[in-house]
Amino acid sequence: MLLQQYNKARNLTGLEAPICRYLPVELAQIVIIYLCYVRPIQTTFQSALALPNARAEIVAAYQHWLFVKAGRRMTDDNIRQSFTTILASSGILLKFSAYRLASSFVVALLL
Repeated sequence: MLLQQYNKARNLTGLEAPICRYLPVELAQIVIIYLCYVRPIQTTFQSALALPNARAEIVAAYQHWLFVKAGRRMTDDNIRQSFTTILASSGILLKFSAYRLASSFVVALLL
């Protein structure tokens, strides 16, 4: 389960509501393997390569946030931009919002 703190009315109300999202079993297994094996090694290397005064901040970022870049939590815009860049490098010229709409359409067709 992933817990998000977002809803569409946030801009109007100023309040965030928890939203639970459940991953498909296959994807959940990949995430578990990543979090159990890959992420601890990544955190160790990032900590070892960091300057001594930045180590605690970097380790904390990797322990608390799923998406981290250069030792800092990625913002929503960073994640969307990274996603768009990866798609573009694969020859798919879609912005994140267009991808979301397309994927929703495909899922609706398959259900």
